[in-house]
Order: sequence, then structure tokens, then C-alpha cells
Amino acid sequence: MSERHWLVEFFRWDAKAVLAVVLGLAVLIGLALAAAEGNLVANFDFGGASLADKAPNMIQVKGSLSVYPQVSGNLKFGWATAGISEFSNKSVSDLMKRDYNSGADNAEFRITGLDKGAYQLKATVGSPDGSLSTRMRVGDLATTVTVAAGSWQVMNLTISSETDDLNILFSSANGTDPWGICGLAIYQAGNLPQASFAVTVSPAQQAVAVGNTAVFSVGVTPVNSYASKVTAQIAGLATGMTAEFVPAELTVPPGVMELRIYTTKATPVGTYALLVTVKGNDAAATQQTVSLSLDIASGAGVPPPSESNLILPTRTPGETKQDFNKVDAFVTEQQAKALQHNNFLDMAAIGDALANVGIFEALPAPKTTTEAILQKLVGAGIISSTTDNAPQVSAAPAPGFWRSLWQSVFKPAS
Repeated sequence: MSERHWLVEFFRWDAKAVLAVVLGLAVLIGLALAAAEGNLVANFDFGGASLADKAPNMIQVKGSLSVYPQVSGNLKFGWATAGISEFSNKSVSDLMKRDYNSGADNAEFRITGLDKGAYQLKATVGSPDGSLSTRMRVGDLATTVTVAAGSWQVMNLTISSETDDLNILFSSANGTDPWGICGLAIYQAGNLPQASFAVTVSPAQQAVAVGNTAVFSVGVTPVNSYASKVTAQIAGLATGMTAEFVPAELTVPPGVMELRIYTTKATPVGTYALLVTVKGNDAAATQQTVSLSLDIASGAGVPPPSESNLILPTRTPGETKQDFNKVDAFVTEQQAKALQHNNFLDMAAIGDALANVGIFEALPAPKTTTEAILQKLVGAGIISSTTDNAPQVSAAPAPGFWRSLWQSVFKPAS
């Protein structure tokens, strides 16, 4: 009996230990999640004026009625932009998700009374009635989300505030669907990751002949919600080289700029290591630099043109028009020369040449000067047969020279 009792006590102790470990892990996970999310500072429900639509424990934003400054505790909040609309659908049970605010692009929602520091913004976007595409921006940082009708998503943005004034801009992310926001939760955050961007160049190496143009693609990708304008510059160009970026800047990454490097006959042959630097217009003046290689050859050894590396010379509209004018002038000159056959000696030579081809019936040797002239006219195609002494009869007017010549060539007398 004592042995059985000892085993029962052992299993009881083991079960308690397992339960204690499980509870301990749950507490640690909860603390980790709380630390990661931070303390909830404010929680806004964007909807209409009806109190029946207000989600519990949330600050109600009543669309166009909630013009800054509205007051909740130590905070002041509200829309700093006019024309905000409210949309609601009672069929949705979740009070926060059933309605949302929307309006024109770059609508500003303002919050004051926050302590200085880092914050994490969690915005809920969605509608049961249509697609929403929302871009949320604070200073140089932004995040976007596009959701279909009947679905909701949460977008996150971590920011740093040096003042107690927080201005949040909302606009359409895709330019087609309207923006909308159902709820906004603001948490205190820990260390704020630095917003930046990544730069790539394609291809990394290229070879062209002297006088040709090399084209590279410069891609800029945002990191940690970077949302400022960027420009680019290049260093290391040799004599006879010029370069440009198209477009000259990217308003908001991601995007691609085309780098065009022009060479001339004065560009020395060789391999050049060039540096492309992309600079941001943010407060930290972020910049990234990448390298590329350009081989300039005299012509030999350069790969033949293909669809991938063929670069056509750039022609302005004025230069193209001048080229066509030159072609038109040349064609007109040649046509004028072809029509100048008024000299009788030229017509006689043409008649002799056609007679030698053998498509006309052979004529007897002329006995008089008149017959010789008539045979010349027949050979030239001006008349179709030799005249005789028969009485003259009225006839249709004789065809022109070119028509007679054409008929004589293609319809010779049998």
C-alpha cells in the first residue's frame, strides 16, 4: 500500500509541475506580446454620429462633425480637412468595422497631447460594400493596403514624434479605389527602426562602342516604410561622356529611373567604374550608393546589336522632318529628269531602241525622205501605221506621246 501511495503522489507532483510550466510560458508569451505592442495610448472608431455605432472603449470620430479640436482626456483630435464623409452598414455586427470615414486625397487627421517618443499606429481598413485602397502617411513614412469588398485588414506604421503634434495624411493608394479608415489604435513603441531604401542597378556591366549610348535601370525600393522623394547622380564620367536620369526624381518609392550615358568620338576607349548615388529628401538625408561598369570599345569586340542591346540614335522631331524633306526633294528631282523627253533626237533614239527589240513589224527600206520620217514616227510610237494616199476621214484625236508609247509596247500591231 505504501508503494502505491508513493506512485500516486509522484504523478500528482508531475502533473502540477507540467501545469506550472504551461502557465509560466503563457505569462511570458503575454508579456512578450505586450512589450512588442506597447501600451495602448488611444483607440479611435471612425464612423457616424450615432452612439449606437460606437465601439466600446473607443474614441468616436464622427466624420465631418469631428473637426479638430475635439477633446478626449489629455488628447485633442479631429479632422483638419473639410469634406469628410461617413459610411455605415448595419448588417456588420462588429461596431468598429461596420462604418468608416473617407474623403478627398491628403485628408489630415490631427492628434495633439501625445508625449514625445516612438509610436506604433494600427489602422483597420475595410468595407462590406466596396473596395478600399488606403495610404497612411506621417512625415517621411507611409504604408498602404488595398482590400476587396467584405474584407478588412490592419496596416502598421511605426513613427517617431519629436513634438506632441501628430498629423496623419490619408489618400488613395492605387488612385482608383477610395481610401477609408474604420479604426486607429496608437501604441507606445520601443526602438524605432530607421527608414531607408535599397538601390539596384541593372545590368551591372555593359559594353558599347564609341559614340553610342548605354542605358541602365536604377531601381529604388523603400525599407521600413520610407516615403520621401529621391533623386540620383552619377560620378566617374570620362571625357566625352554625359548622363541623365529619366525621370529626374521619384516622388515616392518604389520606382525605377532610367540612366542614359551618352558617349562621343572623344570618349577614350577603356573600362570605367561609375558610382550612382541616390539621395532622399527626408530629415536624415538618407543616401545609398551602388557601382556599375561601362566598357567603351572602338567598335571591334563589341557584341553585335540584338533586341536586348540595340540602342538607336536619338533624333529630334526637327531633325527627322529635315531627313524626310531631303528624301522628298531627291524623289522630285528624279521624277523631273524622267519626264524630260521633249528633244526629238531622244524620241528617235527611243524609237530605234524599241524597233531593235523586235516587237514591231519590219518596215521596208524608205524610198524617200518623207517615208524615212514616217518610219521614225512609227518606230517612236507616235503613229500606228504608215500613211497612204487614201482620202482622209475624220478620226478621234490622236493619243498623247506617252499613251501611244505605252500602247505600242504592250499592244504591238499584229
